[in-house]
Amino acid sequence: MLLKSGKPDYLGVNYYHEGTIQQNQLEKPVKDDRQKSFNATDPYLMQPKDAQAQDPEIPMYNQVDNPFLKQTEWSWDIDPAGFRVTLRELTEKYGLPMLITENGLGASDELKDGKVDDGYRIDYLKKHVQAMQEAITDGCDVIGYCAWSFTDLLSWLNSYKKRYSFVYVDRDDDSQRTLDRIPKKSYYWYQHVIATDGADLTMQS
Repeated sequence: MLLKSGKPDYLGVNYYHEGTIQQNQLEKPVKDDRQKSFNATDPYLMQPKDAQAQDPEIPMYNQVDNPFLKQTEWSWDIDPAGFRVTLRELTEKYGLPMLITENGLGASDELKDGKVDDGYRIDYLKKHVQAMQEAITDGCDVIGYCAWSFTDLLSWLNSYKKRYSFVYVDRDDDSQRTLDRIPKKSYYWYQHVIATDGADLTMQS
C-alpha cells in the first residue's frame, strides 16, 4: 500500500538510441542486410538470428536497421529526434520532471600524439542537447542532464574497447599501461557548454 500511495518526484531517463521495429519475422521474414546482428548490438535487446520460432519473443517483432539514420561502430542508430520524441511522450504519460541520467556515444577512441580527437562524440552530444532544448520549448520539464561519462571505465560487455567518456584512461584489456588521465577534445567542448549554461554548443578549437 505504501508503494501504491507514493509518487516519484522525477523520472530518471537514459537515452542512447532508438529501435526500429518491423512486422514479426514469422509473417514477414527480414532480409539479411537489414536484420540486426546479434553480436553487433547490445544483446539484451534482441534474440540471436538462429533462435527457434517457438521462443516467445521471436514472433513479436523484428528489430531492423533504420536506413535513414547513421550508426555508431556498435550498430546503434544515432537519433536525436528520437530523444525529443521520447521526452515528449514521457511528459504526456507521466507529467513529471525528468533528469537525463545517461546520454552518450560509445566508440573505440584512439590516443595519437598524446591527444584524443573525438569530434564524433561532440557531434552526437551537441545534437542530443539541441533535441533536449527543443523538448524543453515543447513544454517538457527537464531538470538536469548527465552525459555518460566523465572518465573511461570498464564495460561489463565491451571491456576497454568501447569508451564513452570525456577523459581517456591510458590502459587496455591486456595492460595497465601508464593509467594517465588525458582530457579528450570533447572534454574542452563540454566544459564550454557548462560554462555557457548550454547557450553555446559550438565546437571549440
